[in-house]
Amino acid sequence: MSKKVNFRTIKAEALTTLSSFNSAYQNICAIKKQYKALLEAAEAARADIIVKRGEALQLGKTEAEVVAEFPLVDADKRIRQLEEERDAALKPHNETIKTAVGTLPDDLFGAYAYAMDKGIGAAIPKKGTYVAVGNKSYWVGKNFAENIKGIVKGWGLGHSDDEKAVAKFADIIKGRISGMQKDSKGGYLKLKGQRTLGELFLLATIQYFLNEGVIAMGEDYALTIA
Repeated sequence: MSKKVNFRTIKAEALTTLSSFNSAYQNICAIKKQYKALLEAAEAARADIIVKRGEALQLGKTEAEVVAEFPLVDADKRIRQLEEERDAALKPHNETIKTAVGTLPDDLFGAYAYAMDKGIGAAIPKKGTYVAVGNKSYWVGKNFAENIKGIVKGWGLGHSDDEKAVAKFADIIKGRISGMQKDSKGGYLKLKGQRTLGELFLLATIQYFLNEGVIAMGEDYALTIA
């Protein structure tokens, strides 16, 4: 009988990557939400000035008078300031996301694109192949399912030859990734971008570990062994 996969283990390096990614992703969501509200208020204030300009013009004031009475300089400055603050706040977290996604196999996106066209478990030519996405071509060395199984083993969950257990884990991950399901006409949904796919994959993995009680998430979104 083959040794069972220990689904309660995860390599320290993998946990660090997932924890950094999770903190960055959650912070990005919070920052975007915060600045969305601030920008909406700033843009509403600018729109109000435009309305007042129109009303003043209808009352017979000249354009020069209206511009002088209802300037947009401060409103535009406020919007630019908020956008710059938001972008500066997002930059370090985006770099962390980029680094975390970069730990995934180089051909994961190609394998995903291939799966969109041929099927999740579709066989890959022995020497690999390329798949075109827009104006770019991506290398595919393993199909999507095999890519996931390789990641599973690399993260410390594959200390076993129990392929069924590893495949079960892979199926859970695949099922959590938006866009892998087929639409009502039987065709695959719109292909996700390379970074988006990486983010979805990592988020799905984190959620699985949380559900299984392997890891715990702190108030700062950092992940630790449960």
